[in-house]
Amino acid sequence: MGINVKLDFEQWTLSYSGMIGNINAPYWFCGIEYGGKDKESRKDNYFRDEYNKYINQDRPDYVNEDFKNKYPDYKNWPVWRKIAKLVLFIKGDATNSLEYHKDKLFNGKGDTFLMNLYPLDFARHDDAFDNLDIQATGLKNRDEYALWCRLNRFPKLRELFLKSKAKCLVCYSKRNKMDFLSIFQVNDINKESVSSIDINDSSITCFQVNGKWVFLIPFLGQGGLMSDDSLKKLGELIRSKIS
Repeated sequence: MGINVKLDFEQWTLSYSGMIGNINAPYWFCGIEYGGKDKESRKDNYFRDEYNKYINQDRPDYVNEDFKNKYPDYKNWPVWRKIAKLVLFIKGDATNSLEYHKDKLFNGKGDTFLMNLYPLDFARHDDAFDNLDIQATGLKNRDEYALWCRLNRFPKLRELFLKSKAKCLVCYSKRNKMDFLSIFQVNDINKESVSSIDINDSSITCFQVNGKWVFLIPFLGQGGLMSDDSLKKLGELIRSKIS
């Protein structure tokens, strides 16, 4: 039996939802989902309006002046600050990471792109569906939502990455390792390229998919990769693989 979802939600989920930055960038990142407490995406007509916007502009959202005005604290988002440092460590020097974060991270012509496994925003990853979520999506609960995304959204993420100009994809969250792996088909992965490397007691898994490097790393924050030393070593590892 198939899973029933609302059409507006389906179209939005299979578009550029949960993504930001330059889709032609060399450095790609993938998280779990956006954080947030206001559940903005559950508002009336949100899915339809956003889907139509993506169709018209034929690209994901990106950081511009409108974004900065809407989210004035974006410069303080911990995960984005670590991504900014990591990108500069890949390049060799993270001295100006705050300036890079403010002016270049995930902008429309920059060198970074971010997507998320799941497009809805939640305050916590283990939050249960409430009536607002059920009414907006047509899905029964969080488990059904995750299953529907695995069956329908993940293949879109795979297609997007394989067609991209990305040099690497950095997926951050150890607890979602199997989700990240399930984006790809078994035959996608170059088995000879698979390796596991320890960085300051954190295990990093890396492998090639159609010549592009994928890195599965712990969360970029509390309980994961926190220190500049860890980010520096990870950046050096990525640089050694993609050079």
